[in-house]
Amino acid sequence: MFYYTLANFGPKYRSKLAAVCLLAIVNAKYVKKYGIEHILEPIIKDINILHGGSIMTVNGIEKIVFGKVLVCAGDTLGQHLWGGYKEGVGFSIHKCRTCYCLFLKMQQEFLEEALVLRTQVRYNKECEEIENAPTDAVRSDLCTTYEVIQIVNIVFAPVINDETVTFLRELIAKHLAKFKELFPDKNIIPKQHYLLHIPAKRHQMFECCNFGDSSKNLSSHPLFATDKRCGVVTKASTDQNRYNSKKMWRVNEHGRLYAQGNPLSHDLRLLIINKIINNGGNRATGIFHGKYTDIARQLGVSSAVVSNIWKRYCEDGSISPKKNTGGTPSHLSQGDLQYVEFLKQQKPTITYDEIMQQLHEFGDLPYGTTSTTALSEAVRHRLPSGKEYSFKKLNIVAQERFTLQNMAYTQLFIDYLHEKDPYTLKFFDECGLKLPQHASRTYGHAPIGERAIELQRYAETPNTTVNLMCSLTGVDYANTVNGSADTIDFLRFFEEAYHSENPRTARPVLEPGSVIVMDNCATHHNQGGQILQEFLNDLEIELVYMPAYSPDFNPAEYVFGKMRTVMKYSFGNNTDITVAQCIQNMYTSLELISPSDMKGFFEVTGYLQV
Repeated sequence: MFYYTLANFGPKYRSKLAAVCLLAIVNAKYVKKYGIEHILEPIIKDINILHGGSIMTVNGIEKIVFGKVLVCAGDTLGQHLWGGYKEGVGFSIHKCRTCYCLFLKMQQEFLEEALVLRTQVRYNKECEEIENAPTDAVRSDLCTTYEVIQIVNIVFAPVINDETVTFLRELIAKHLAKFKELFPDKNIIPKQHYLLHIPAKRHQMFECCNFGDSSKNLSSHPLFATDKRCGVVTKASTDQNRYNSKKMWRVNEHGRLYAQGNPLSHDLRLLIINKIINNGGNRATGIFHGKYTDIARQLGVSSAVVSNIWKRYCEDGSISPKKNTGGTPSHLSQGDLQYVEFLKQQKPTITYDEIMQQLHEFGDLPYGTTSTTALSEAVRHRLPSGKEYSFKKLNIVAQERFTLQNMAYTQLFIDYLHEKDPYTLKFFDECGLKLPQHASRTYGHAPIGERAIELQRYAETPNTTVNLMCSLTGVDYANTVNGSADTIDFLRFFEEAYHSENPRTARPVLEPGSVIVMDNCATHHNQGGQILQEFLNDLEIELVYMPAYSPDFNPAEYVFGKMRTVMKYSFGNNTDITVAQCIQNMYTSLELISPSDMKGFFEVTGYLQV
């Protein structure tokens, strides 16, 4: 049985039984026969439609309704089935779904830091080992050893801070140790062992979920999507407490959980020292004939951390981390911080020097009291909203994209192309090719997990225009125009493409049955568009225009992205480059676009199935 509830209701209404709705009922034997994906396929299609927005009539008024999956929750067996894994864990060597703890170690270790956590990288490696196993017997043994499942213990809390998490971790450790003391003949069962991971999960879920604003659309949880995150509910009374409550738990490449900015615990440092001494380390001489990497691998830390802790212990006998010293106190007032966040929200590309000028003119900041470094630290960690800002690629979004008419056409466009054979689709687009010395701002600040978006007027003229047509086989044809392209250049491109062959398939670029997709640039419509339409009709080729201001629907945009990346690393910091050299490098970079690249570019659009 599958149920659902709407998460953007207030807790007062969401917690009622009436808010839980029945979604589907299916016999267990049909789940095993056909698979859960096949059974839920109609529901998933509806969710995908809601993801892009669906027009509905509410009280006689047409509205665009959005929706996303936030959490998929269930009991252990249900979650294992949902994730595509073996339902039972009784015969697993690693019985914990979150770490690689053996049953014997469950009876001895009561701190999460002493365990190695499961990660996506490790899981992918284990799956690869299973697929490449030489015999069925080895493959079966690996499947049992590498039992793994996505996290199902999703716990929400309105307010939580580091002190609470630390206290909870210590409380759980004392509870398990006391249990073994009172009942030495009893084993720590997996469900008791799972307690070790609850503090970190509570903290992680708090960082990612917010139901405070019921007017917002559902947001994707980071366990199910990677591009967006929700806000955070916090009631910290001071800026410092708000910053402390925002420290995020992460998993390093070795599978260990850590909080950025927090040193390793005293117990783990002592464990590192003891392991080095037990393996022949000499504090007096500082000599250790073993390998730091071996100890680091056992404890899930880097070899550099092990080396630094050992060197400090040999120097002064201390196991504690070094304290940070120095620094200048911040002179930014609460009003200054509010003004800084307002400036960054209005214009993510604004520089620290420009912010400093605004603060001197309109804020409370005296001249010469705060550096740009201190301002940068405040933007990343101390703004009043509690959000941490990072520097990222700038997304410039046109407001005209979200008109009701364009949204309706967008849905029709997606539905139409979704039914087409993807190998018949050919996408056309242009881009401006600038020399390195004519770069523009493409990065800005925004909260971590959110995109940096800035509304701008697009009124720049590129040095050279690149016209390109691509498909699943790669780049079919490309040419360049000195300056901006006009209608004549636009039609000349298709004339040249008509007489050209695909460099990979040796077939004509323009074949009957193809579908050419392009944006709504002015040169693509009017007289030029009419001439092209007549030309393509004679070739039995269909022409489809994209929704307005929707470049993310065009795989050619991602082709240009890889092209620019390759050119950037080819040029380096060299600014003494001619236009001819730039164009030659452009053609070389386009040759590196492989069919596997194009498959990824098609899939990342979100509506093209390959």
